Order: sequence, then structure tokens, then C-alpha cells
Amino acid sequence: MFTRNVFRAFTIMLTIVFLIVSMVLFVVPASTKDIMNSSAEDPEYFIFLPSILTPPLPSWDAAASMDTGRYYHTATLLSDGRVLVVGGKSDNSVLSSVELYNPSTNNWTNASNMIVTRWFHTATLLSDGRVLVVGGMDNSNVFLGDGEIYDPTTNSWSAAGNLTNARAGHTATLLSNGRVLVVGGSRNGNALASTELFDPVTNSWTPTADLNTNRFAHSATLLPNGRVLVAGGYFGNILSNIEVYDPVQNNWESVANLSEARQEHTATLLPNGHVLIAGGIDSTLTNSIWSVELFDPALNSWIPTAQWSTARGEHTATLLPDGRVLMVGGRYGVSPLTSTEFYSPTTNSWTPAVSLTSSRYAHTTTLLPDGRVLAVGGKGSNSILSSAELYDPALDN
Repeated sequence: MFTRNVFRAFTIMLTIVFLIVSMVLFVVPASTKDIMNSSAEDPEYFIFLPSILTPPLPSWDAAASMDTGRYYHTATLLSDGRVLVVGGKSDNSVLSSVELYNPSTNNWTNASNMIVTRWFHTATLLSDGRVLVVGGMDNSNVFLGDGEIYDPTTNSWSAAGNLTNARAGHTATLLSNGRVLVVGGSRNGNALASTELFDPVTNSWTPTADLNTNRFAHSATLLPNGRVLVAGGYFGNILSNIEVYDPVQNNWESVANLSEARQEHTATLLPNGHVLIAGGIDSTLTNSIWSVELFDPALNSWIPTAQWSTARGEHTATLLPDGRVLMVGGRYGVSPLTSTEFYSPTTNSWTPAVSLTSSRYAHTTTLLPDGRVLAVGGKGSNSILSSAELYDPALDN
């Protein structure tokens, strides 16, 4: 019995070794030299391991570049998987140009220009697949009070009516009923309390309840219960207060303040319903904020959270399919960053991720349907960027 078991174990081991050797070790000629005339010791031969044993390392890989460098633009994932990049600033000009990125072919094509030039605007994907672009400033830094809609099926723009108030640095959030809530912003240097609702069915705007506190450069996050959480921003100084909009009651309710005031930060809804608020810029516009905060809207309370490794503002935050959040670039003080890092809600911890190839802030990042992240444009150390980079976070677990 003992001998039979030993023999069986030996047979299994021999089979495994044979399979590994047959799958893994290959002798590959470095030239067209006849294999039969060369030996394994020939220096023109080498042994390599297939990719099953040498998986690709995580990295930011160069994607095709845009035609025009830009920052303070918007990037919207369309229903067909392409990415629509709209407007922004380039050198001393404001852009009306629009570009489309196709991740399947890794190329950019020029789409129809917007009706007007704009930057510091918003772009919102509507329920019907069109994109609503609102407000911003034009080439003369005039604050814009109009909207326009891009239809990807016809590659055309149409007017979306006029807002009650021109604004830039506002937010625009798609509500569960298909309407878009536009909140706050700045007009001629003054922070606004006004909010408006856009109805894509009637192509019309309706004023709605004012904020309790005027603000711009804030964040707005759609919560699972359909309400909208607005945090931070600027009104004479940077703000720490938070308020929540209830579309059913059409009112704003103040909730627990941030522990640290901030503007130009990110706010990300996590799968568990918490909101991760990270970084930002202080009132001098030159100092980045170190702190990260985690808000539980159900309990109206803040949860202790781990702090990240680098203060940053004007960065991006992308929620990944596995529930982690990828923070990309931004600026530390006035210096653009290449660094990126992951936040894990499961472990409440931060881990470094692979650095960008080019430092950038005021850029965009977009989660593609295949799980990769596309970083586009922004401002670098010495130039406005037309470059784009692709990253596969699945390789960095």
C-alpha cells in the first residue's frame, strides 16, 4: 500500500513537471538559423517565460494625443463607450473645439465645435445619451448664462435655453427623475446661492430653492436616496459647511460641517453609501490640503479615515469597479503632480499607485467600459498638455 501511494505521488509529480516544462520553457532562435544546426548553448538562443508567469506590470501607458492641448475642460463617457472632451483653455485662448476618443482604436477624432467657447463649465450625460454643457466663461472671461446639448448620433449641438443666472465654477448633477440640478457658481467674482433645474424633455430651466450659503468651486454628490450633498467651496473664504438638497421637498438642509474647509476638492460616493471628500486648495490658492474626510449621510456624521500620502488639489478621483478610489495627479501648492494613490473602503487605507508619465492638474480622468482609466490633458510643469494616458488598475491589486 505504501509503495503504491509513493508510486502514485511520483507519477503525479512527474506529470506536473512535464506540463510545466512543456508550457513554460521555449528555446527561440534569435535569427533564422536552422534549429537543427544549433545547440541550446548557442548564444543566439535564449529561454523565456510566457506571459502566464510574467504578467504585465501596472503602468500608465501613452494613449494617442488630442489635436489641442487643454485644461479646465470636461470629459464625458458616452453610451457607446467613446469619451467626449469639450472646451477648456489652451495657452491664452478659450476653446470651442470638441474631440472624441475611441478606446477600441486608440484614436481621437474632431467632433463638431460648440456654439460658443467656454471653460470652467460643466458637462452632464443625460438619460437619453445626449450631453448637456452649461455655463462657464468665454474668451473674454464673460460669464455664460446659456446651455447647449451635444447629440452623439448626429454629431451636432443645439441650444438648451438660458439660465436665470450666468455662472461658472458651479456643479450640475443628473437627478433620478432625469432633470439636471445646477448649483451655485460664480458670476463676475461673486459666489451665487441660486440653483436651477433643467428639464431635457421641455428643454427649459426652472429656478429652484436657494442654497443656505453662496458658493462656487464646491462639490455635489448624488446620494442613493436621490438627494444631493453639496460640500465646501468658496464665499469670501473657503467653506466647511455642507448642505443637502431634497428634490421632493425642494429645500436645502444643513448637515454636519467638514472638519477642514476646502475648495477644488473631490467628493466620491462609495459603494457603501459613504462620501469620500479629499484634498483641495486653501483660500490663498497656493496651498494644497492634506486632510481626507469620510461622511455617512445616513447618520449625518463623520467617520475617522486614514490620511493619504500627498496633499493635492485640482486632482481627480475615479471610483473603480472593485470599489477602490483612484486619486490622480493634481497640484501640491503650485507644483503639478505625477503621483497617484488608491483608497480602499474595505480596509480604510491608502496605497501608492503607479505614477503618471506626465505631471498634470486641471485634467480629467474617465473610467472606460473595460475598466481602464483614461487621463486627458491638464496643465503640466511647463506646458498645457494634449497628451493622454491609460492605466489598468486591475494590474495593481
